[in-house]
Amino acid sequence: MIPDEEEEREKETSNAILALKELLKSPGWAILTEILEAQIKQRTDNIMLKPRGSEADEWEKEYQKGEASAMRFILELPKTELDSRRFEKDTKDA
Repeated sequence: MIPDEEEEREKETSNAILALKELLKSPGWAILTEILEAQIKQRTDNIMLKPRGSEADEWEKEYQKGEASAMRFILELPKTELDSRRFEKDTKDA
């Protein structure tokens, strides 16, 4: 990479790290986490506690499994991206 491009990439990485840290500390993130965790619990309870039913009921459970997985993904994405950006920065500094 050209030195100017490297500097720009390092600046973008540092800015992204800062923004992700701020996101994870924000009151809005705490509220979103609370909402998603409640939704995940609701779906998990429905999947695990509801007796086996018709084929349609089983398809609904599969759909809810996908929803719960997507919500977990949303909760983990900023942390994963933060770890990735930190690793990128650390390997550049080494």
